[in-house]
Amino acid sequence: MSPKVSAHYKEQRRREILEAAGRVFSRKGFEPTTMKDIVEESGKSFGGVYMYYSNTEDMLQDLILGKDEQVLEAFPDEAMTAWDRIIWMLDTQEKMLEQAGDPLFAVGYEYFITAWRNEERSAQLQERFSEAMEWSAGVIREGVRTGEFTPLHQVEDIAEMMLSALEGIRFNSVHLGTENIHVSKQLQVLRDMLKFVLQVQGDND
Repeated sequence: MSPKVSAHYKEQRRREILEAAGRVFSRKGFEPTTMKDIVEESGKSFGGVYMYYSNTEDMLQDLILGKDEQVLEAFPDEAMTAWDRIIWMLDTQEKMLEQAGDPLFAVGYEYFITAWRNEERSAQLQERFSEAMEWSAGVIREGVRTGEFTPLHQVEDIAEMMLSALEGIRFNSVHLGTENIHVSKQLQVLRDMLKFVLQVQGDND
């Protein structure tokens, strides 16, 4: 009879494998990385790795999901106005963009850039966008409900514009460098544009 393994131990092993995968992805990119590369990087046996992951795609998906969860966990618990929530989101994006020089940040783009010819990746990308739209439009609707916003355009159109602008800034940050496209200045322009198009009421900055 094999010994029982605790849930904590399993999670620790899984995290170690993911960390090894992240290092290899950062060095080689997603497509060239093989399971053999990650097994060797992790220092574990093939069986020990395959017990948790059968392919590199699942590993990268978990790495991306982990970053998404970190953002959600960092959301402040205290009550915030709708505009404060938008500013928090933009500030968080700016902090994340400071990591754009991290190769692993670019690996996510390498993975999703082929979504147009990969149904599974396309579905994942659509789901991520839908979740972002739901959050963004929900915040704007809350601002409208409380009288904080009097938007000049449809809520969904504003939310989609904001997400598209952020995606363009992120993409250029990866390929051109944050210092070359003046990320902070672009995000300040986006804040000003949103403040105008939402017609933010009161003394919000």
